[in-house]
Amino acid sequence: TEITPSVAAQVDDSITVTTHVYVAWMFGDNTMSQVASKYGLNEAYARQAQGLLMNTIEAALAALWSSLSTTAVGDTSTGVTDGDIRRAISALEQADFRVEEMAFFFHPEVYWEQVHGISKYYTFDTSTFEMVKTGNLPSQAGMQHAYKGQLFGIPVYTTTNIVNSLQTYRNLLLTPRAFAFGVRPMGGSIDTEFGPTPLKIRVQAEYQLPNLAMLTVADMSYGVGAIRADGGVTINSSNAYVNS
Repeated sequence: TEITPSVAAQVDDSITVTTHVYVAWMFGDNTMSQVASKYGLNEAYARQAQGLLMNTIEAALAALWSSLSTTAVGDTSTGVTDGDIRRAISALEQADFRVEEMAFFFHPEVYWEQVHGISKYYTFDTSTFEMVKTGNLPSQAGMQHAYKGQLFGIPVYTTTNIVNSLQTYRNLLLTPRAFAFGVRPMGGSIDTEFGPTPLKIRVQAEYQLPNLAMLTVADMSYGVGAIRADGGVTINSSNAYVNS
């Protein structure tokens, strides 16, 4: 019997990449003559500026928490509980997402003052919290400083970009399909083995005679969007609760 193929369901999503952000700074001649002769100040500041701009994208992604379809896990008047964490995982598994795709993102206050107060996670004979410094995302070197271990085999990260509003932290359990971002090159490129590659963050410098200083600007254009509303869960917790 001839097979009957199915038509794969596809949904078109779009992200509007129009938000322009920049970081600008000046080094006066006096500073440059005293310090810059020994230290690459402009290069060091450029790296810091790029980090600040990428942090802006992370904050914009965290602000999409209300776009998720599951936002009622946890209590706005108490701290995170083991039940909240398991309910969040259950919600994603029931939506057919795999555990190995998931990652927790907690505010540092929630991680240290609430999650670490759940005895189940640190009692020796029932420990499910692996306090290690390697994770499921080894290629994401920029996230390693935020990696704190694993809960139920799921990587745990901390970030101050978790939304704190109405006395509530909006912690997140996400899969890669929940949110997405796009960056539009502003100009310039870097030579690689595959040829010129557009720079996501542009850095420009120019001497300003009226200021007797070197002006440097790092900028980019970006956009974020929620792609799968069922691809993440918001874990609510009070910002005034301490689980001692």
